[in-house]
Amino acid sequence: MLTGRSAARSRRRPGGAVRSAALTGFSATDLNGHQGTQSVEEGAAVIAAAATAGPDAPSAAFVGTTGTVPW
Repeated sequence: MLTGRSAARSRRRPGGAVRSAALTGFSATDLNGHQGTQSVEEGAAVIAAAATAGPDAPSAAFVGTTGTVPW
């Protein structure tokens, strides 16, 4: 809810920030007994890509390992 509101606000302002939610997937960690389906590095890559996306990146979007996830 907060991501959607922030994104709607940023669209109304010229030069507004791009806001998205990164869906990192189910990474194998100590927390889940390494039962995840991907490595921590694969999950972190989604966050890094979202954090370094340019101003033309989709705003008010969920970004996952396969790209933008519809909602």
